[in-house]
Amino acid sequence: MQGASKRVQHHPAMPFAELPVFMEELRNLDEVKARALEFTILTAARTSEALKATWDEIDLDAKVWTIPAERMKRTSCIAFRFPKRIEILKSLPRDGSGWLFPGSRT
Repeated sequence: MQGASKRVQHHPAMPFAELPVFMEELRNLDEVKARALEFTILTAARTSEALKATWDEIDLDAKVWTIPAERMKRTSCIAFRFPKRIEILKSLPRDGSGWLFPGSRT
């Protein structure tokens, strides 16, 4: 059937009352993937935007993450201010790849 759109199946949202416990458990995990999920939740960014973020997009002094337009569903870039999330980024190891959250696969 030409022109038919694919039906998207979204994951159910976590009940708001469960979020504080979940975030505390997430913070207690010493893994890059936990930091990636925490950063994604706190910035409300799309998963792909956060996972493809690079250090070149981050201004730690200004506490700003600027996502290029080509990685967004928008036609222009967007800048996120993250004053309360800066400690997440400062805690990340820099492996020389340029990625904020390098994966185990290339």
